[in-house]
Formats: sequence, structure tokens, C-alpha cells
Amino acid sequence: MLLTLGMGTQFTICETVVTTIVDTFPEQLRKKKQFVLAGVCCIMFSLGLILCTRGGMYMLQLMDAFAASYSTLIIGFIELFVISWVYGVDRFMNDIKVMLGKYPFHPMYWKYCWKYLTPIVLLCILLFNFIDFKPTQYADYVFPNWSLVIGWIMCMSSVVVIPSMAVYKVYLATGAHSVFV
Repeated sequence: MLLTLGMGTQFTICETVVTTIVDTFPEQLRKKKQFVLAGVCCIMFSLGLILCTRGGMYMLQLMDAFAASYSTLIIGFIELFVISWVYGVDRFMNDIKVMLGKYPFHPMYWKYCWKYLTPIVLLCILLFNFIDFKPTQYADYVFPNWSLVIGWIMCMSSVVVIPSMAVYKVYLATGAHSVFV
């Protein structure tokens, strides 16, 4: 069962990356999807070889501690903030009505959750994670500070892309949105 779970996860991750790359450049890569897939698999395999070395378990611990925990919370908060406060909950609810043909069940509940409850909960979880932060360790080995810096860089590398692309897209925008630049 563990093998099936691992293979299913790997197929999902690989297909997500390949689809993202192909959809970014559809004219050039749509007919060459199998080559993109082979390239992505080779790169992922090469990066995975690092985890098979003597220090691989330490690298895995560092990735486990930093790769998904903080960045997921920060990205979730950014998405929620932008949808609720920048785009607007009412506009978002109208978009849902257009897609579904009706508002979601108890629209005031969703407005309250998206605008107030969930951001507060996410910020509290993030704050408690920062307060409870302990240097990463594996067995008796406590990771040195320079490796924690690498972990934070790994964590923030996925977070920085979102506001950077938002600023870039707003900068390139023409029309009413370009007033903000």
C-alpha cells in the first residue's frame, strides 16, 4: 500500500509540473509533452539522488522541517487576503454564483469565514509555529545555524514568487489597473 501511495503521489506531482510548464508555453511545447515529461523526470531523479547520499537523511529532515510547513501557511494567508480584501468577498461570491448558478449555502457564513475567521486562525497558527520554533535535529545531531538559513531560503523561495509575480503583472497591466503603479 505504501508503494502505491508513493507512486500515486509521484505521478500527481510530476503531471502537475509538466502541465504547468506545457500550459505556460503551449505553442512550443504542446506537441513535445513527452520530452518535457522526460526532462522533468530526469531533473527530479537527479535532485532525489542527493537524498541517497550519506547526508541525505539530514537533507530530508531539513526539507521536512521547512519546505511545506511555513510556506503553506503564508501562501494560504496571502491567497485568502487577496481574495477577501483586495478582490473583495462580494465579487468573489458573485463569481461563484456565475459558476454554480446560485450562491453557496449560507453566504454570510462564507463571507465571515473568508474575511475574518480563517485569516485570524491562519495567523495564529503561523504565530504559534514561530513561537514554538526549535532548531531542526536528527537523532542527537542539532543542525547548525547556516543550515537553518538554507531551510528558510528553501521555505521562502516558494513564497516570494507570489508577490513578485503580482507586482510584475500589475506593472505590465494597462488600463484602470495601471493607476496603482
